Order: sequence, then structure tokens, then C-alpha cells
Amino acid sequence: MTAMTTCAPARGLDWLYGGAGDDSLWGGSGADRLWGNSGRDRIWGEDGNDILEDLLGHNLLDGGAGNDRLLAGNGNDTLRGGAGQDLLRGGGGTDILDGGSGNDTLWGDVGNDRLTDLSGSNILRGGAGNDLLTAGAGRDALWGDGGNDTMAGGGGHDTLRGGSGNDRLLGQAGNDSLWGDGGDDLVSGGSGNDTVLGGLGADRLWGEVGNDLLQGGDHRDRLWGGTGRDTLVGGGGSDLIWGGAGADVFRFLKTSDSSRAAPDLIHDFRANSDHLDLRALKLRYIDDAGFSGARQVRWDHVGSETRVMADLNGDGRPDFVLRMLGHLDLDRGDFLL
Repeated sequence: MTAMTTCAPARGLDWLYGGAGDDSLWGGSGADRLWGNSGRDRIWGEDGNDILEDLLGHNLLDGGAGNDRLLAGNGNDTLRGGAGQDLLRGGGGTDILDGGSGNDTLWGDVGNDRLTDLSGSNILRGGAGNDLLTAGAGRDALWGDGGNDTMAGGGGHDTLRGGSGNDRLLGQAGNDSLWGDGGDDLVSGGSGNDTVLGGLGADRLWGEVGNDLLQGGDHRDRLWGGTGRDTLVGGGGSDLIWGGAGADVFRFLKTSDSSRAAPDLIHDFRANSDHLDLRALKLRYIDDAGFSGARQVRWDHVGSETRVMADLNGDGRPDFVLRMLGHLDLDRGDFLL
């Protein structure tokens, strides 16, 4: 038979300790400190700026009103911040963290955790493990950290970073900044004018609705601009790029962004609407004539594709090669040089 302890507050600045059983502790009003010890404990801070700590067992910690600190250990714990600006740390185990109202900081730490904070402007960090992070309408910062994480920014202008692992980042509403970081990530801006960055893996980047900036890394990325006037930067590697609806800009910052050995492929370039931004390469347009000197850019048709080429050193061979589907009739107005 398991012993159970119930500790009621004295309605002041209370220090309450649980024992080696399944305990229930209430802080009441005042700035209280409550320790759970071993067993399946239930701890309520209630009013005041409280500290709730239980590093053993599978526990429930509820801060209540006030600016509280909730610290759990290696069990499968549930932490609820309640009203106020709270700090929640799950520790080890598969934990559930809910910040409640106020501007909160949630850290899952080790384990496959679920972090939710739908009110206020919050900081959510998953830690190690495959975590789920969900924010609301505020200006939130979400970081998956280690593991294969899924995070949703909700409304507001949010910042999302995947960390290591193969992550799924959803900016949703608002003008968001998203960075996949390590791993092969799916990064989606949602509605709003978003900045969508890939990182170190072979990433899939979606701008969706709005005038977005999409930028891949040095691997084979896929970029979809969606609706709006988007700017798409494939980066290194042989990338696949779709601008989507709207007058888009396809930007190349160096020859290795689309080299002769690993050219990018644009699937839906529209002449007299979209633009190829090659300003960083400092080139001169020669239409479809042959190369005759350094820093020249030209185009031709090969099979069912249009090919854009640039010779930077004047040896008559292209250093930069870009493939585009379809027989396009390009002119100087399609280039930003």
C-alpha cells in the first residue's frame, strides 16, 4: 500500500515537502516553495510567485496565478504554468508543458515532449527528443533543438529554428522567420511575408501566401514560392525551384549556386514577369550570341529546356549554368544585372 501525504498551506510564505508516497501539496497565497520527493505527486502553487520542484516520479505541477517556476525530473510529468510569466522545465521523460496565460518560457529538456502556449509572447525550446511545439497569436520564439521536431508558430510574427534532426516548421499566420538548421527539414512560412531558410540538409521550403524570401543551403533543396512576389535563392547544390503565382525573383549569389556540374532547375519561369537576379556575378548580357570575353551571360535552347549560361573568366566555357523548363523567349528585361 502506498502512503499519501496531503499538505495544506498556512496562507503565507510556505515551504512544503512531500514524502516517499503519492503527495498532494497546495501553496495557497504568498511566494511558496514546494518539493514533491518520490511518488506520484500533485502540486499546486496557487496564488503568488511560487517555485514547484519534483525531480522523482510521474507528477503534476500547476503554478496557478503568479510568476512561477516549475521544475520536473526524469518522470513523465505534466506542468501547467497558469496565469503570470512562468518558467517550466520538463527534465527527463515524456512531458506535457502548458504555459497558460502570460509571457512564458518552456523547456522540454530530455524526452519526447509536448509544449503548448497559446497566450502571450513565449519562448518554447524542445530540447533532446522528438518534440511538438505549438504557439498562439503572440510574438513567439520556438526552437526544436535535438531530435525530429514539429513546431507551429500560430498567429503573430514568430521565429522558428529547427535545430539538429529532420524537423517540420510551420510559421502559419504572421510575418515569420524560419530556419531549418541541421537535418532534412520541411519549412513552411504560411500566410504573411516570411523569411524561410533551409540549412545544412536537403530541405523542402514553402513560402505559401505572401511576399516571401526562400533560401536553401548547399544541398539539393526544393523551393516553392507560392502566391505573392517571392525571392528564391537555391544556394549550393542542384536545386529544384518553383516560383508559383506572382512575379518572382530567382536570385543567384555565386557561380556555385548553379554550376556546370550541378545546375539548378526552374520549373515555372515566366518571361516578361519573373526575373533572374545575377547582379552578384557582375555580368554583361549578350542575348543568344556566343561567348567572346569575360563576365558575359547568354541563353539558348537545349531539348525541351531553356539554358542560361555565364562565362566569368573568358575561356569560352560556362562557369554558371541554369536550366529552365520550356522554350522561353528571353530578353534583357528578364535579367537583373
